Amino acid sequence: MQIKESQVTKITVTGAEESYGFTLDPISIYLEDYGQGKGKLTVGCWDATWSYYWGAMGDRSLVEFIIGTNNGYLANKLKRDGEKFSELDIEALEDQVRKEIVRDRREGTLGDLEARELWDRFEDMDFEMPFHPECEEVDYLYKVLGTDCLEALPERTSAHGRWLWDILSVVREVLRQRVEAKAA
Repeated sequence: MQIKESQVTKITVTGAEESYGFTLDPISIYLEDYGQGKGKLTVGCWDATWSYYWGAMGDRSLVEFIIGTNNGYLANKLKRDGEKFSELDIEALEDQVRKEIVRDRREGTLGDLEARELWDRFEDMDFEMPFHPECEEVDYLYKVLGTDCLEALPERTSAHGRWLWDILSVVREVLRQRVEAKAA
């Protein structure tokens, strides 16, 4: 058995604001720098924790690497199994569906009554993801948008995704400030 010790830096951030003006819960940042090009980041806020190990970051330190990336990259690396940062954009889907109904009506592929029925029916749909393949919402979307429509449904960043994005913005800003303070 081999035992190895490493230096872990813990930073706690309080009073940080998220993009909607609310104050985030305290954020814990754990940095395990294993030397040039290797390290692990763990971020915790409220009851959520995300962690990722990088075994190849070039000749940069962990902090330099994190500062040099972007929130999208970090979020995808830190993502836990099954964690989603996006959701179906119902407003954009409605716009897409309505435009398609109008287009089909103008081209004559939909009659007056059928177009009106499809138009009105959108309001009755319950577009909760994921869709069951045989649910009426999928049948409706196939009818209006075609059978390949589920591959390109419009999405937007979910509240959970925006929350993590705000946390990662704070993490990167705190690390940037630490580097600047040490350089001064």
